[in-house]
Amino acid sequence: MGTGLESLPVEVRERLPGLESPTPTDREVLSAQMGRQPQGEVLISRRCPHGLPAVIMTMPSTGEGGPVPPLFWLTCPVASSRVGTLESRGSVSAARDRLDSEKGFADAFRGDEEGFSRIQLALAPSADPLLADRLKGKGAAGGAAGAVKCLHAHLAYRLSLSAPTHGGYDTGEQPEEGGVIGTWCEELLATEGGAWCERPPAACVT
Repeated sequence: MGTGLESLPVEVRERLPGLESPTPTDREVLSAQMGRQPQGEVLISRRCPHGLPAVIMTMPSTGEGGPVPPLFWLTCPVASSRVGTLESRGSVSAARDRLDSEKGFADAFRGDEEGFSRIQLALAPSADPLLADRLKGKGAAGGAAGAVKCLHAHLAYRLSLSAPTHGGYDTGEQPEEGGVIGTWCEELLATEGGAWCERPPAACVT
């Protein structure tokens, strides 16, 4: 399956309204943000308020038998750094505690994992049952379903669900529901200035 938007399942395009094919300039920015060339076939699933790539979606692929890459990757260096600060403060454990103690939070998380799984399986080539088998049971953070090990992945998923249509801003449209842990990360970050920077860092300027 190629990265042309028209080749994607309708369900995926509807759930991820901000999907775009990267331009050559986008690819330069992504390489600088990540410190390497993006691996595999990628689409931009969320841009920051400056119009720069912030989250990418990597098309599932069996490759040479290696691991399937994470579906969503937070490339924005500022957002990534700030989420890393949350993790260093114990927010992963706090999220697990909420899942254990708050039924509504846990139920929403299970719904997120089911929605995430549907997206992954819809993207897996139907002619490759091996890939579909490898994707079953994968959670939004790339590990086993139900695991909370990387807030970056959960925020990337949430930002992809809530992306404005076709990279636009202030469309007035209601964001897609879902990504409860990513939403919680956004709420934590909002108390410290949010996920986005006022001025793009050097890694985002070509």
